[in-house]
Amino acid sequence: MNGGVDGAVPPEDTLGDQQVMAEASRSQRLFDLLAENARENVARYRIHEPSVFTGDITIFSATRDEDDRTAFLVQSWRPHVSGEILTYSVDRAHNDTLTNESVGLYGQRLTHLLVLAERRLELAHGAATRDDKLPGERAG
Repeated sequence: MNGGVDGAVPPEDTLGDQQVMAEASRSQRLFDLLAENARENVARYRIHEPSVFTGDITIFSATRDEDDRTAFLVQSWRPHVSGEILTYSVDRAHNDTLTNESVGLYGQRLTHLLVLAERRLELAHGAATRDDKLPGERAG
């Protein structure tokens, strides 16, 4: 017989056992879901036939822990992009690129690029001027 403190026998912990079993069941379901997701992604990857994007792209590259990768990134993306490939270095580690502080570093640049692209489209289609509009608001 297992004795507890002062030789007392602890009560059975059936509630604790039930919680452990429920957690194990949830963990197994999560594992099964992740495994199925991985299998489906591999299947999709095997049948995917990439096409060429007709247009320009902008790549933000984390450079804190690595050398400048501009040439490598442009070369890697060139077969998939027909337009201009712009790269911007962000002085952050790759794993830190989605923190609030990091997004602030490149978020303003991204906003600027989107406004410029929008303006080019408006000019190409003879849209009204934007004198009274804030960046991101539609002219007209």
